[in-house]
Amino acid sequence: MLALKKLNNVKFPRIPRLITELPQKKWFFYGKIACFSLITTVLLVTIILRGYELFQGIQVLEAATTKRDEIAKERTYWQDVVSRHPGYRDAEFKLAVLSYQLGEKEKAKEYLNEALTIDPNFKEGREFAKQVGL
Repeated sequence: MLALKKLNNVKFPRIPRLITELPQKKWFFYGKIACFSLITTVLLVTIILRGYELFQGIQVLEAATTKRDEIAKERTYWQDVVSRHPGYRDAEFKLAVLSYQLGEKEKAKEYLNEALTIDPNFKEGREFAKQVGL
């Protein structure tokens, strides 16, 4: 206990010191954190926006694929009608339009020529040929 009293009576010297480099290091550290946060935020926003654009693109692609499948199914129906009823001008014309929508210009041209062979005065057929350049 006597040793404890002696320690309490001892006065330690006060030596105040300034460390001038410490505040600069703090600001540098906070600057690095701010830059990292900014870069991370920009990258995250970019990823989110690109993901949304990709999602929209997928939706458009799915809609186009569905539309193409519907057109192909309709064309199959009209091909069956033409095979059962040869010389049916309107069916040939419908096949020409559907083939053109599917991007098959040569088949569209064949069907349109067949429709115009059946009825050379077919006004809609001639207009369609002029519009699409067949």
